[in-house]
Amino acid sequence: VEHALHDLLWMWNLQDDSLQINDSFKSLLKSVPESSFNCWKSFEKIIHDDDVDNFKSFTRQLKTGEQDELDCDCRVRIEPDCYHWFRIRGRCVKTDDLRRPLKAAGSVMDIDAAKKQEIALLEERNKVRLVAENASIGIWELNLDDDSITTSDNWIRITGFPKRTFKLEEWRDAVNPDDFDIFLDSLRQHLANRQPLFQVDTRVKHPKKGWIWLRTIAKRDESTPTHRILGCVMDITADKMHEKEINQAKENAENSDRLKSIFLANISHEIRTPLNAIIGFNALALSDDVSLEDRKRYTSMIDRSC
Repeated sequence: VEHALHDLLWMWNLQDDSLQINDSFKSLLKSVPESSFNCWKSFEKIIHDDDVDNFKSFTRQLKTGEQDELDCDCRVRIEPDCYHWFRIRGRCVKTDDLRRPLKAAGSVMDIDAAKKQEIALLEERNKVRLVAENASIGIWELNLDDDSITTSDNWIRITGFPKRTFKLEEWRDAVNPDDFDIFLDSLRQHLANRQPLFQVDTRVKHPKKGWIWLRTIAKRDESTPTHRILGCVMDITADKMHEKEINQAKENAENSDRLKSIFLANISHEIRTPLNAIIGFNALALSDDVSLEDRKRYTSMIDRSC
């Protein structure tokens, strides 16, 4: 079985603490003195300091019979100052008449590459989360398999929604009824690849602030096989209020221009009517063949028109 699986195997005698490992496992520990893995206690000494307490806890429970199985991820020193991630699994394979463990055996899986990738991804997410919190941005994740939403502390603070994990349908209670259908339609458009990005503005009832405007931006996570959407949310209430003020000012300016045009049209008519009379009588008064009496009468009419 060992040669067929190319596995890393071990057997631990709990009576004398002796440890046996197969050649495949030894080949990974070739730079480590053999005395470091000839007994369980010595093996514990090459476990990383940050992992050894957790590892000892698992083995203690196996030794006392509290647990039948051992399953622990830890870093093991394979070279001076060089640690490698392994998943150590095993179970009790022999007991005495009182069912006290005598021997345990199991396997070791090399998970170094996967674990380092997981840690790097976690660190990257923590950086993004830290930046988001400093920028007053809330992070959320939608699991498309069960419609569950998981959120960050900042998301809860911004939205005022009291739950960290909840179903998508529960979010309906917080969103303005006129906006939730728009929210769902935009989400469906993104999932159907009709929109590269899911982005929507919605009004949400905050328990302390009343109705606030939130901008939700998200994208389906294609880096993992899990079906999920990762996104953020921002409070844009101030922007919306500013936008409303600008639109109101624009509307007021347009109304002012319209009233000005009406005023000028009216005033033009009021001026043009007497002006026509003034021009006409002025022409008559200046005529050479008009009598003095008529000229005085035309001049009087011009004065009344002014």
